Amino acid sequence: MKRTGENLKENNNVCLAVWNEKEEGYKLIGKAKYFSSGKWLKFVKQMPENKGFPSKGAILVTVSKLIELGG
Repeated sequence: MKRTGENLKENNNVCLAVWNEKEEGYKLIGKAKYFSSGKWLKFVKQMPENKGFPSKGAILVTVSKLIELGG
């Protein structure tokens, strides 16, 4: 996460492509901010999906555009 945090400081533009189990996909375009402390890191650490994994940081993405992708 150290490198990710450094990269986001240099350029916080992000584009993520995600799919669910039904093969429905979306492209999220926006701006990201990295948090190494505070409420967002606490939120990430408390997520059941992260239990047993070290959480060093949290990334908050403000989505400016959402595009539906074909499955």
